[in-house]
Amino acid sequence: MWRILIVMLGVSCLLACSKSVDSVVAKPGDGRLVRWSKQTADSHKRVIFIPGCVVTNDPNGLNPTELEDYFSIKTGNFEQLGPEMFGVPTSSLVEYWFYGYYPNQNIEQIADAAWSIIRENSGFDNCLVAVVGHSEGAVVGLLLDRRHQCLVGGVLLGGPTLSTPVAHKDVRDKAVKKTFPVLYPKLIPLFDQLAIGTEQLAASYPESSTPHGEFKFFAGRIDIPSTGFWKRNTNLLDALLAERRFMNGIQDNRQFAELGATIIAQSEWGDGNKRNKWSDGLVTVPSAFNGGAQYCQIMEDYDHWDLMTGKGDLTLDQLTLEWLDRVLKLTPNWVETDLPATPDAIELTTQVSDALTWARFAYVDADHHLTLTDDNWEKSYVLPIRGAHDHPQFNNTGDSVALDITDDGISNIYILSGVTAKQISFDGTSRCPAWSPNGQWITYQSANDLLIHQLADDERMAVVKGVDLMSPPVWTVSKLSGRVYFLNQAKELQWVSPRQRGVSATNLVQSNCSSSFLVKAPIGGIVVIGPGSTADSQRVTVVTGALASHLSVEVRYDPQRWNIEQNDTEVVLTLDQTFNFSEAAYDPTYNHLYLVGKRGDVAGIYLLDIQAFLECSKSDPELCDFFSLICEGASQLAIRPSS
Repeated sequence: MWRILIVMLGVSCLLACSKSVDSVVAKPGDGRLVRWSKQTADSHKRVIFIPGCVVTNDPNGLNPTELEDYFSIKTGNFEQLGPEMFGVPTSSLVEYWFYGYYPNQNIEQIADAAWSIIRENSGFDNCLVAVVGHSEGAVVGLLLDRRHQCLVGGVLLGGPTLSTPVAHKDVRDKAVKKTFPVLYPKLIPLFDQLAIGTEQLAASYPESSTPHGEFKFFAGRIDIPSTGFWKRNTNLLDALLAERRFMNGIQDNRQFAELGATIIAQSEWGDGNKRNKWSDGLVTVPSAFNGGAQYCQIMEDYDHWDLMTGKGDLTLDQLTLEWLDRVLKLTPNWVETDLPATPDAIELTTQVSDALTWARFAYVDADHHLTLTDDNWEKSYVLPIRGAHDHPQFNNTGDSVALDITDDGISNIYILSGVTAKQISFDGTSRCPAWSPNGQWITYQSANDLLIHQLADDERMAVVKGVDLMSPPVWTVSKLSGRVYFLNQAKELQWVSPRQRGVSATNLVQSNCSSSFLVKAPIGGIVVIGPGSTADSQRVTVVTGALASHLSVEVRYDPQRWNIEQNDTEVVLTLDQTFNFSEAAYDPTYNHLYLVGKRGDVAGIYLLDIQAFLECSKSDPELCDFFSLICEGASQLAIRPSS
């Protein structure tokens, strides 16, 4: 499934505003999704900052300008750290987004609304998702992971993920009475005002399972202020006298945190463990252990708001980016064996450039050389490079062909374009290339890894570990853009996102696929050969977008007759000779299905002209009217996309 990066940071105070950005707004109360106005690079890795409980009358939460200024410290620190950690500003590797919401509702409602607006935004299709949540935003992030499983992980900062005594009025009132036994009747309403927006936390923990993604929990911890009579009442008096209203009387965040820590220290909370009295002034330290203590780091002398501002240094933000790098793979994962990066191209005659203009098909001939041919299978060009040529694949525009060439057991990937053939791999184990839908990437097997190779800068990254391909992968387009389908030697059709790195667990589509499959633009589909309905049959299925059947052809053997017929769901071809087809390719322009393999004792490329069959008016047609040998001894057919 697709995954999105959500960095959620929230506190209980509202800052000023800065620049406006474009935004997506759901119905009132469901929040707004905002892209950072300074964002210039596009990326499938997204960072969405989401505030916690803030005071606002807007039913969709903070407006775009308020959101951007709210998180200006975080974005500034991330940009400052990027060149040092990744060689470039962080925003060139990820997109910064913000999510504002109306806080006076249950946290699970906020999480569900966030999921809905992200899911319905088509710009987030096939993006990676993680969270860095602060305060109540951390709880929203945790619920996004548990309820919708849409995150790769993230960082939770000062999140009351196991609640907090401040959120429970009965616990809070007892602690206020214990701490201020004389003034508590007047103070309880004031502490209630301090806790506005936290009450819904008490009923927002229906999920208790282990997180699905990789999360790091950061907890702040400040020393518990003295609870002696004079000290605690002096602190309270300072706050009350600073201004007539109690909340405005709080002179700074640390004073607020110390008052909160005093109440938490006096509360009847937890299982008696001394850590239940540790806090950042608003949230107890054990709340950070939700993912297990090994995934928690306690930041000494950081109060609740220091976890957002970073106390004016870069320590916490660097730790945050290090974890994001772990879950998002921000640091390029280079394949060291694929060198040199800029090889010399093999110069060819101008004839190849002409051939790429008129060629309609590419195939491997009986001598195992790449051959380009026209619509009529008459004009041809043979690539004059030593070695056995395999797996030709046209790019999306049809002006380049990728293939692998094996010479003396050494196999590497070449790209035929213009008047040159450029070698792009050098490890001697590269094979089965396939193009991305936009023609900017190549995916292929190198040793036992499935790599993706960005042609513009020669960046190579391992997507899947431990693969052995039967044929070139299929990199789909349209709604499935970003999925790479591949057939392994176990005859299993599987898919993986090219945005993942080094995974070992892939997604099984179909078992017992007895033959290879190829994508055929412009429909962006997959052709699969598998067992037919009987022992002496094979079924060829053309799937558009890998979602719905576009064409199904069953080939059967009957020594007594040949026949071709069509019903509502498929075409049935009956041959009077034995057959064994290993590949299939579909040409949607002419409604032609090409079968590669043997009929009787003759191997080659065979054409099943479905359109001719549908338009046939003969009363007694012959098999050759619809089915014929096109190129004897040839294999591995690729069809150039229609312009």
